[in-house]
Amino acid sequence: MVADELVADEFSAGASDLERYHYGWSVVSCLPATMGDPRTSATGAVMRPATLRRYAQQAGLRSVEILPLQTETWRFYRLTP
Repeated sequence: MVADELVADEFSAGASDLERYHYGWSVVSCLPATMGDPRTSATGAVMRPATLRRYAQQAGLRSVEILPLQTETWRFYRLTP
């Protein structure tokens, strides 16, 4: 299971205030924290569904399902090996 910020499926300049907040945190904290580790993809937070699907496929996982859990700030995924 993976939890990530609930943002639009694709980047757009007209993002909501909450998405801008998440993206700002990603750029100033999450992304720099991962860039020093060569074992990561240095993505940071705000991983859009297509990015997570691509990473899962590259890792050999069979499927990625967005779970129907309704929250204001999080999206939950089930990854199937």
